[in-house]
Amino acid sequence: MSIKVSVDNLIEGHQYHRKDLAKMWGYNGTMGLERGAVTPKDDNKIILFITKTNLEKSTPYKNKFDGHCLEIDGQISHRNDIRFINSRKNKDNIYLFYRQEAGQEFTFHGEFELIKAEFTILEETSRFTFLKVK
Repeated sequence: MSIKVSVDNLIEGHQYHRKDLAKMWGYNGTMGLERGAVTPKDDNKIILFITKTNLEKSTPYKNKFDGHCLEIDGQISHRNDIRFINSRKNKDNIYLFYRQEAGQEFTFHGEFELIKAEFTILEETSRFTFLKVK
């Protein structure tokens, strides 16, 4: 059974715990929401969970958000690079949850679209820029 993620009842600017989102979306725990980019199976959504400042033991991604424009490093594994790059063609809806530091709740910022991708297959991460959809 596929989980259908809905953001219809979420309020932009409100804070959410992953555990509350997991319950709302029918996940059995937060494991499926622990990555920075969540792509629910058989759904046209990409859910971004972005943290500006990660813990020292975590990968040091360079993430920047000014309330309108989001710039992020992709995963070292490049796991979602192609999904991001093809998001417009595939009509994926991209939603952002952002927080300043690990351990804080995430603030829901609504829908975004990819406007720039610097793709690399080398050891370094790709770089992506998203813009808030009005």
